[in-house]
Amino acid sequence: MAKSAAHGVGLVLAAVPFAIIGMAQEKPKPATSSEVLSIFKAHCVSCHTGKGASGGLDLTSVKTLLAGGASGKSVVAGIPEKSLLLDRILGKGGLPQMPMGFAPLSSAKVETIRSWIKAGALAEGSDKSSHWAYKMPVRPKLPTVQNKAWVLNPVDAFILSRLEKEKLSPSKPAGKERLLRRVYLDLLGLPPTPKEIDAFLADARPDAYERVVDRLLANPHFGERMARPWLDLARYADSDGYEKDLNRTAWLYRDWVIDAFNENKPYDLFTIEQLAGDLLPNSTVQQKVATGFNRNTMFNREGGVDQAEAYFNVLLDRVGTTSTVWLGSTMACARCHDHKYDPFSQKDFYKLYAYFGNGVVIPRGPKEVGEEKWFEPEIQVPSPDQSKKLAAWGSEVAVAKSELQHKFQAMEPNYVDWTQKAKSTVWRSLVPASVETSSGEKAQIDADGTVSLFTKTPKLSYTLTFKLDPGVWRGVRIQTVPDARLSNNGAGNADGGNFVMSEVTATEDGRPKNFAVAQADFVQAEFSSAGVLDGNVDTGWAVYPQPGKPHELGLAWKSPIDSSKPTELKLRIDCMSNRWPQHTIAKFRIAISQSDNPEQYVMPSEIRALVEKASRTANEEGSLRKHFETVSPALRQFRARVSELEDKIAQLKREIPTALVLQEKPVQGPLYASIYYRGEFLNP
Repeated sequence: MAKSAAHGVGLVLAAVPFAIIGMAQEKPKPATSSEVLSIFKAHCVSCHTGKGASGGLDLTSVKTLLAGGASGKSVVAGIPEKSLLLDRILGKGGLPQMPMGFAPLSSAKVETIRSWIKAGALAEGSDKSSHWAYKMPVRPKLPTVQNKAWVLNPVDAFILSRLEKEKLSPSKPAGKERLLRRVYLDLLGLPPTPKEIDAFLADARPDAYERVVDRLLANPHFGERMARPWLDLARYADSDGYEKDLNRTAWLYRDWVIDAFNENKPYDLFTIEQLAGDLLPNSTVQQKVATGFNRNTMFNREGGVDQAEAYFNVLLDRVGTTSTVWLGSTMACARCHDHKYDPFSQKDFYKLYAYFGNGVVIPRGPKEVGEEKWFEPEIQVPSPDQSKKLAAWGSEVAVAKSELQHKFQAMEPNYVDWTQKAKSTVWRSLVPASVETSSGEKAQIDADGTVSLFTKTPKLSYTLTFKLDPGVWRGVRIQTVPDARLSNNGAGNADGGNFVMSEVTATEDGRPKNFAVAQADFVQAEFSSAGVLDGNVDTGWAVYPQPGKPHELGLAWKSPIDSSKPTELKLRIDCMSNRWPQHTIAKFRIAISQSDNPEQYVMPSEIRALVEKASRTANEEGSLRKHFETVSPALRQFRARVSELEDKIAQLKREIPTALVLQEKPVQGPLYASIYYRGEFLNP
């Protein structure tokens, strides 16, 4: 291998010009039937095709051409001068010259037809002049050479045979430095380092070159070098193309190709897994990832795009790419018409199209405003370590939920007590003595204590001052008040009626009064009621997609306010999100409670309605018990454990990479596809 590469590969390139010269001196080969049919397809078949062919002469195939038409046999094999076809093309016999009504064929095209008839008018595949792409490869006999010692492998014999024919001598073997550079560039795409060159020059073993080749083949960069041209064929990209050119996660397919080359995957599997990995019995995740070959198509997310047409274009690309890559012959032209230069019909194109037209499509987005997009499947591909963690944490969640349920079942007295207290007046409304805002704007204070400020000022804070009666006060409630004057009947100043409450703090007679816990009746995804206590302005409480409903946030102090005299309570509510600066609270009211763990009496309006009912159905009772499970202080540590584990799993799942894959819909019977007239989407 090493010695033949030293001179054989280089001389292949060196011999090419001489081969071309030699070929130019040989007699021209007769035209083939495919060349002749391409002329007819370009100039004649608009009239001479099918059952209604003009003059009964169908020129779409050699078989129908040789059958002739109403005037008799059109071709006399081997004798162009006696062939009616050629006479009509030349306009002999006083009849109109063909193609009638169009410019005559060029002399070169006439000569192509004459050459084919003279050679015997053979059909493609039955003569030795058939195009090489449609011949079955056959191993040829090795040519006889004079300098047999120079031949180290079969390829060398062909090179040397031609060189000897041209009376040329082989070039001298390349020097070790040049040879090493060549093999590095071939296998890794990078030149060797000076250290690697020195090591190779110092290695006097007879198999030194073979050792280098083996080492480079084992190098993981070999797969990267080999994958580059394949990824070009697969039109690999990390973005969608088209107008937005948004990012896509496609690199797992790229890595699959690299790994396939590094592990020397057999070509049949390399092919099957990329074209149909999802259809293999019990297909693995990696076999599904391989189908990313046909997910590299451009994806149009522009507004107003007809998604059926966009998907039609996706499928056209898959047919064209698959035929180019695996057949080594383009079928793209046959989208619109029978191929002029290859044996593909438009029907053949849409037969292949049918295979790709049965994939799963997932519509997303509002169709009524032209924003629906047809997505295709993605799968998560966790690493072995991630899979191990998911399995372990999943088991822990199951145990934690079981413990929570067991504890809940033993809490019947607590549940009864909770329902009774929830019916009583747990919360006492407060009317603020004053309200200050960070913007200096004046907030309105209603008689029932409702505070409102409709403003577009970003990053807003409220400081509310209350005079508390003597007593033991354990927590406060912030209740949002929807208003029809705000967007979506919400309680926030943002365009969608939402708000982000980033922080809530309190003072008792000027001294900080720290909260222990915060609990809301509803929290927007990616937000948390606990965020109002963490000192981070970019976390907090938000309520999308329910801005138009009343909501509650209960906060319990670490220790109660216990005073025998009136006390000044100051409550500060911050809406200072950097990401959502316009999301400020617009309308709310404050209440206070003397109950233990008052946050457990914060509840959605529909749960509060169930609490107030004198009798409840079994389903209603079940809903109420389920809510109690989520707020009971006695279950807090068990809920926290479940929540902690579920948060860890959710975070890990967000980190797991995804792969774009194909997924076939269930098939009942054969697949069908329309033929599109002239390849136009609107003309099936």
